Amino acid sequence: MKNFILLFGTLIITTCAFAQDIIYKVDGSEIKTKVIEITTNEIKYKNFEQLESALLNIPISQVFMIIYESGEKEVFKNTQQQQLQQQSDNNVQSNMALSGISKENLSIEIIDNRADKILIGQEPSRGAAAVGLIVQPNASVNDNEGKIYSYAVKTLENVLGKNDFKNNNNPNCKLEIKILELFHEAKAGLYGAGGHVTQNCKASISIINNNNVVFTKDFSSLYSSKAKEFISQSNLLKEQYSETLDKKAKNKKLREEMKEYSVKGHFINFIIVFDDIVHQLLNDKDFQNSLSI
Repeated sequence: MKNFILLFGTLIITTCAFAQDIIYKVDGSEIKTKVIEITTNEIKYKNFEQLESALLNIPISQVFMIIYESGEKEVFKNTQQQQLQQQSDNNVQSNMALSGISKENLSIEIIDNRADKILIGQEPSRGAAAVGLIVQPNASVNDNEGKIYSYAVKTLENVLGKNDFKNNNNPNCKLEIKILELFHEAKAGLYGAGGHVTQNCKASISIINNNNVVFTKDFSSLYSSKAKEFISQSNLLKEQYSETLDKKAKNKKLREEMKEYSVKGHFINFIIVFDDIVHQLLNDKDFQNSLSI
């Protein structure tokens, strides 16, 4: 009989122990509770000994584990890391709001991050064109001195400027453009007609605010068409992005640029792919959300 009483008492104690939820905190302490609800940021509970009392809560960041009355366990891993990440995200948002990030409030840095520095693949041979060969052989063009690339950067800066990006040398807020790929190839057809042009540009674009990266994404533009269409579209964009100059002044400016930036008679303009990249950026929702305007 005595043994039966002891066994019965043990069962009662065990049942009582498991009739409650236990919250184990990260500091090693525990709370005997009845868990009511778990949200993203906190756990709502009632004191197990006072179930009629008011609802209490504890931040999830302070909780290591819950053992429920059923014996089921729920472990909250990386809560401290999540809290730190949330705090970091909040700081980024706060910095953005304070700095007023906009297209007018950025410094602009264009970085050559290409693995292959050869900018030009093939171009119709100028010598073959001069003597009027029926099929013009192609010649490789190497931009070893970086002349064509320098003109490409100048063109990109102009496209950005005409789309309301102001390079105001803000030391705290920067638009960083890493050029990952930039390639041009042109092949001529019979007597130089019906040729084909291919251009490719890839860039990684970031906004860095007070050393925090608030936006980063890769963009790519591939252009391929007949040479005549390429020339026509390039000229339309040149008109769109040019300063207001008369025809004589524009031709003079173009001759000066060709003299300064051409390589072996080849003068390459990447205005089509740059225009496409910039407009992809402007239409990107993540980029738009990063601007606090």
